Amino acid sequence: MDEDRDEGLCCCEYVNRHGETSHILALCCDCQELDSACDSLFKGESVGDEQMSLLSEDILDRLRIPNPFGDGAKRIDEVMDLTVLPPIFFLPLGIYIASINPVLTLLVCFVFAPVSIYWYYRRVLKHRQRTQFFMSWALTSFLSMYALMALVVYPEDVISPIEFAAMTLLFSFFHLCFFYTRRGPDQVISDPTCNKSNHSDVTVQQSKKRNHVSDKSKRHEAGLCADSSENYSHIEGAFHDKNYDWCRYCQHSKPKRSGHCHICGLCFYRLDHHCVWLDCCIGRNNHFSFIICLVVFIVGCLWGSLRVIVILFGDDEEDLLPQCLEVYASRVRAILFVSALYVLGSGIAVISLLIHQLWLISHNWTFREKRMARLWKNDSTLRELNKGFFTNWKNFLSGDGD
Repeated sequence: MDEDRDEGLCCCEYVNRHGETSHILALCCDCQELDSACDSLFKGESVGDEQMSLLSEDILDRLRIPNPFGDGAKRIDEVMDLTVLPPIFFLPLGIYIASINPVLTLLVCFVFAPVSIYWYYRRVLKHRQRTQFFMSWALTSFLSMYALMALVVYPEDVISPIEFAAMTLLFSFFHLCFFYTRRGPDQVISDPTCNKSNHSDVTVQQSKKRNHVSDKSKRHEAGLCADSSENYSHIEGAFHDKNYDWCRYCQHSKPKRSGHCHICGLCFYRLDHHCVWLDCCIGRNNHFSFIICLVVFIVGCLWGSLRVIVILFGDDEEDLLPQCLEVYASRVRAILFVSALYVLGSGIAVISLLIHQLWLISHNWTFREKRMARLWKNDSTLRELNKGFFTNWKNFLSGDGD
């Protein structure tokens, strides 16, 4: 019945969540949830979580875009992930506000922005939500710095065409590595060489509480990726195949070093972690390109930010502090200065991530394996995986580290 109704809709009409035919021009008409929320506020009453949830759902149901291919107007959250929008708006706005005076620079760049991002990061990990917010933030940051170089710095003839061309090449190469990494690692489908009957006793036990997460796992779960079988790997005699585990979520066998990501809902070979900044898992097929992406990002951040600082203040270190205060006299120079500080801080933060990744690779460990070993207080598996510095790197570069 609903399909018949959809076929008779024009590109701007749709069937709302109440089963009624509506039009995108009726965006603000007859919104009972909004009227109820406003009425509660006028009466001095609090708006409950359930009421806010209904209001949010009604707003998303009304935000539609015309669909000339039939079936009526489409919900905007069905076409795109709405979490990509806040960074595009708030990052330039934050930089502009921070460029007003030094106090706002310190508050926005070193207090508000880091705390807000970390809070949302922990919220995403806690609820295991998939979001493109962090990916949008990373791309917007890199794009904003390049746009300032292209539109403000380069026209002033303070950098040579060759240097700008090199920056453009680096900018393009970063995006190439970025989207190449986003292909994701190799997904584990099923391996017929592993006999399911070997795990039948564990499968029955796990299937009863397939979506259960214990209090202990909630406390220790870092929110990234967890192998579904680690919670049961300590059961004596549970697994009879030394080369395979059984995923109670995907219901198939998988190699020992593969893992299940609770955010993606899939198993991947040699799973390292789920990267929220790329909105994908890092594993066997894209770990190397991920490292290259980090290196290019760091080089771009340090190069761009330090180059802008040299352009603004020169090489005179003695008068650096007075010049930092004088830069706020010009809004354009202040925006360049704040952007340089922000990008420099981002580059330094990613350096710590890169160092940690290089340390793990040098020991032939993944982030997931290291975390689970710390969780179960068992380093024997890590010692077995470590084949020596040069052998570990040789296996990583050749893809033979499984």
